[in-house]
Amino acid sequence: PIVGLWGKKWGHEMIEYFVGSNIEVVDFQARSKFDPKALFSIYRYLSRNSIDILHTHLFRMHIIGRIAGKCAKTPWIVSTHHNLLQSNHKVSRLFEKLTSPLSDVTTSVSRAAQESYFSTSEEFSVEALHSGRRHFTIYNSVNFEDIQRIVRNVNIGQTRRELGLQNEFVFACVGRLHSSKGHKYLIEAVDHLRDTHPFIRLLIVGDGPLQKELMEEAQTRGLGEQIYFLGYRDDVYTILAASNAVVQPSLFEGFGLAYAEAMACGLPVISTNLPSIAEVVQHKRTGLLVPPGDSHALSKAMATLVDNPELAATCGANGKERVKEMFSSQVITQQYEALYKTLAELA
Repeated sequence: PIVGLWGKKWGHEMIEYFVGSNIEVVDFQARSKFDPKALFSIYRYLSRNSIDILHTHLFRMHIIGRIAGKCAKTPWIVSTHHNLLQSNHKVSRLFEKLTSPLSDVTTSVSRAAQESYFSTSEEFSVEALHSGRRHFTIYNSVNFEDIQRIVRNVNIGQTRRELGLQNEFVFACVGRLHSSKGHKYLIEAVDHLRDTHPFIRLLIVGDGPLQKELMEEAQTRGLGEQIYFLGYRDDVYTILAASNAVVQPSLFEGFGLAYAEAMACGLPVISTNLPSIAEVVQHKRTGLLVPPGDSHALSKAMATLVDNPELAATCGANGKERVKEMFSSQVITQQYEALYKTLAELA
């Protein structure tokens, strides 16, 4: 395989991983989000190297890759949608509509994402591909074995002491501090629980445009001792291992990778009943789902897990098994390998 970067500015964090895995990396040295010179470089590279399958990810590279791939007469162009169509700007949706027919195969990271583009959803199968169908759901993946290895080696007591915690019931929330993630409802939920469950602690992991606003909101409500803002961390799985549950009050998601990662750590998950999240988190089996934007329902679900340790433990165990069976890197890699192999046979 060959990995192409629009420019190091837009993919630098992955270069080390690819190089370390002996994967060839080509930098097309784009100087802007839509650099005509870089687009021509992609076209020229595809033409000169007889690339059989071009696989694009995310909106900008769908547009650029589809155009370059068709001009270079690349046999197969595969595009993967990571977000819901409605999450894109109106202009972006227009360009997506205009260039989508240039993709030979389209995959989406959830049924909800696929339905937002095509109104129908179908999980990938070789039989369906052979029969002529070209739009499929192939879920995002988590590296289950690596996560498990990290979790097994965590010294929970030491990690809690380093975070200033003892024997409290700890909820973790991981993600960018953005309005779409619903953090303000989570802060309200903790406020609702301050009298009945004063021993609850919330770890908010991540940074983003709302960080200052959310920190001020927590302080204004007098929740400085209950809510810990940890900022960006590169030891998220260690923090999850030291937590009792995960709560993610998202208002908008294409898949919900953080939920699957939490489940891989063996934690019960509380989240909102969005279609894409319900594909990952099963209500009362791997966690609890509540209406989005409802802080009272969120606080009730949090209290339910705290007050029912057996339910929390069962949901955690079920979630770990579900991730292993449906969302592990091994399972998803096999599906993409089957897709590439079948396309090569059909060429």
